[in-house]
Amino acid sequence: MTITKDLFLSILAMDAYNRGYDEGIENLGGIGSRVGSATISTDSETLSLENDDFLSDGFYALTYTVDGSNIEGWTGETEVLSFRGTNSSRDWLAGWRG
Repeated sequence: MTITKDLFLSILAMDAYNRGYDEGIENLGGIGSRVGSATISTDSETLSLENDDFLSDGFYALTYTVDGSNIEGWTGETEVLSFRGTNSSRDWLAGWRG
């Protein structure tokens, strides 16, 4: 079965909400786990960063290496970045405007 590029990218965007700290679904796996034709390469939780406010704010990002051979409109291998935004009461102080 083939999937379209846009649908697959949407799935990867939603996947960021279900992994890492404060994940929506437990035990999905981390680096090396697969989502269809994508393999998780790295995530923000494992990176050593000087400022760890992103943890308390809820920000989380990961990258996938995607083999696009089974994805309609996609050829070859590429890296994809997927992230979820913050979920903090401080968002409005730091520039978020709703």
